[in-house]
Amino acid sequence: MSKPIAPEKTMPLDNTVTTILGKGAHFEGKLHFEGLARIDGQLTGEIFTNDKLLIGENAIIDGELEVNEIEIRGRVKGKIRARSSVVLKQPAVVDGEIDTPTLSVEPGAILDGACRMSQNKRSDKEFTLVTAPVTNIADKIKA
Repeated sequence: MSKPIAPEKTMPLDNTVTTILGKGAHFEGKLHFEGLARIDGQLTGEIFTNDKLLIGENAIIDGELEVNEIEIRGRVKGKIRARSSVVLKQPAVVDGEIDTPTLSVEPGAILDGACRMSQNKRSDKEFTLVTAPVTNIADKIKA
């Protein structure tokens, strides 16, 4: 009797996920979606959503992301604009620019780029530079 395949332990899949780009999948272009989406494959291009995006630890993203909120465990190169929040979980590696009101970087996650944060949801003209560049903040915390 074969063993059932368990979902990735770091981010369990449940019936709230409406869109999945699975491990081994490759996508190039623009992706628009509604509801919670999860990417474990490779994507080159643009992602747009008014909802939450989960980037699994096997994911490789190269492009621009415009989301409400995002949780990253994989690799992202490019620009991320989140209206609500960005969470970098170990072993995330982000190389690029982040615009968000709330940023959380877990020890072991790496941000190499620039980050702009606002106190409230404001227009582009009201963003102020808080920190740039930041490189492997987890190493500085451990020291």
